[in-house]
Amino acid sequence: MKTKIYTILLFISLFGCDKNSDEHIFTLYSSYKNNRIHIATFDATPNSWNDKKYDEQFNKMFTEENFNECNKVATLLLIDWKSTVNTEEIKYWCEKGRYRK
Repeated sequence: MKTKIYTILLFISLFGCDKNSDEHIFTLYSSYKNNRIHIATFDATPNSWNDKKYDEQFNKMFTEENFNECNKVATLLLIDWKSTVNTEEIKYWCEKGRYRK
């Protein structure tokens, strides 16, 4: 199960692109024993996005897609940890925007 999750995270991280606006991007974080950890950044967008000719419909669609994928991975990771760690000690959450320390 862990191998599948790590493969998904690697695949998703390969979609990152540099954009002027980070409105559609979500970052997955984790905390375990008060340590905040960056897990992944979700930035799935079409290649044509760089042309700045996208409209609000595409922006909304990719915002929702990135948010949903971020939450799916957070849920999978939490389920995977249930067998080894007290799940009250470990948290996963998604924040809008790119990774911030």
